Amino acid sequence: KIFIGGLNWNTTEEGLKDYFSQWGTIVDCVIMKRDGRSRGFGFVTYESSDSVNEVLKKKDHVLDDREIEPKRSVPRDESGAPEAMSKTRKIFVGGLASTTVEEDIKEYFNSLCRKNGMGEVIDVDLKRDRDNPKRIRGFAFVTFDNDEIVEKVCAMKYHEIRMKQCEVKKAEPQSAM
Repeated sequence: KIFIGGLNWNTTEEGLKDYFSQWGTIVDCVIMKRDGRSRGFGFVTYESSDSVNEVLKKKDHVLDDREIEPKRSVPRDESGAPEAMSKTRKIFVGGLASTTVEEDIKEYFNSLCRKNGMGEVIDVDLKRDRDNPKRIRGFAFVTFDNDEIVEKVCAMKYHEIRMKQCEVKKAEPQSAM
């Protein structure tokens, strides 16, 4: 199973399946939606893990004029399984509103840090469209000054930034993919 981030808002599940079927037989394909609209990310499940490896070997993926980012999907209950993963200070935030700016993300997570009496945001990497840097791609990476706050933030089911429900999970180091 792979996670695909940075999808064009107009990409359909059929289009996603067509693109990724060149690497193998797909058993499931879903674009995550809220109120009927794409959240800018989805998942493709292959019959064989060999297909996942082939997808990840290719460096640049472009679908519907957007550079997309496929990553190996980690089941929620296993996301903390590898020892290195349980000690990360970085999180992935997906499903961000198109009007979100770095300061919105920093303010939101710093307020959580204050509520929990620990930690501080030290970096926000809001991913932007390469061709149009004013347009955000719907996801970001946030780095904290300690790993304890990451555990608390990831344990919370819902995060609302700019009136939009966002998904949060521990970031995977690129070397793990």
